[in-house]
Amino acid sequence: MLLLLLNHLFFISATHPTLSCADVICQEQERCKMVEGVPTCIQETFSTCRVTGDPHYLTFDGKTFDFMGTCTYTMTKTCDEDPDLPVFSVKAKNEHRGNPKVSYVGVVIVHVYDITITVVRSEDGFVRVNNQYSRLPISLAQGKLQLQQKGRSVLIKTDFLLKVLYDWDDHLVVKIPSVLANKVCGMCGNSNGNPQDDVLLPNGDTAQNTEDLGWGWKVLDESSACFDSCIGECKRCPRDEAKKYKVEALCGLLSQSSGPFQRCHAVINPKNYLDNCVYDLCVNDGLHNKLCQALKAYADDCREEGVIVDDWRTPARCRE
Repeated sequence: MLLLLLNHLFFISATHPTLSCADVICQEQERCKMVEGVPTCIQETFSTCRVTGDPHYLTFDGKTFDFMGTCTYTMTKTCDEDPDLPVFSVKAKNEHRGNPKVSYVGVVIVHVYDITITVVRSEDGFVRVNNQYSRLPISLAQGKLQLQQKGRSVLIKTDFLLKVLYDWDDHLVVKIPSVLANKVCGMCGNSNGNPQDDVLLPNGDTAQNTEDLGWGWKVLDESSACFDSCIGECKRCPRDEAKKYKVEALCGLLSQSSGPFQRCHAVINPKNYLDNCVYDLCVNDGLHNKLCQALKAYADDCREEGVIVDDWRTPARCRE
């Protein structure tokens, strides 16, 4: 028998009337938890890892760092032996795009349910499923793995609420539910609430620097034609030069109190996005496209959190 209770679906057996979470279908952003012997749908909470621009990393626990390697690296994967946990991995391959001092995410690889999803830069609207070029939307693994286009990004989501978004350019977002807290590892950290231990190597040691961290999480079958750092010395941004990019007409638009992003400030702190924007403009000699990409990254993340963003393209002179 099917029972609808408080907007949730319950399956009740005549011979086994006791309910469990196996009998419950919760809504999309919820998970079932037994509360005093009763299966209850509770709102799920998520940890988010972001890789933006050339490239700036924000771990699940909020630690930030820049890393310019051009190999394939494990962003996150299951790192717990609990047999009830889903096994998955998310990897990203970085690439140079003209400037050898910086790199960008060019390929995203998600492996789950014995299926490999590969998303390649500029292949908008398409992914590769086990190396087969496929058009979105796609449903796999009896519906447990869903792929669709969301705005200008591909959204890969599973029944255990893993979400991966990539804009086919340079912006990667990975969201994991609370049940995976402290059960994952990789460049995105372990999601245990402590940003101080987010730069751990696979053996549990603390990485000495970002190059060491990247080397530790590099995919071992990667070709030798890649690097875990900049070619030559990584470019820095002098304070005087950074100052000119912080004005409200440029990167300062992100934090403008009455600007197009104002409603998002209380949900996602714009500081990291502002710092990333300034750096990206600085190392690319003020290239206007880098401003547009930086603003778009914040706009996309705000919309993903359900925040309405006003028109930012007009004041920033950024085309669709």
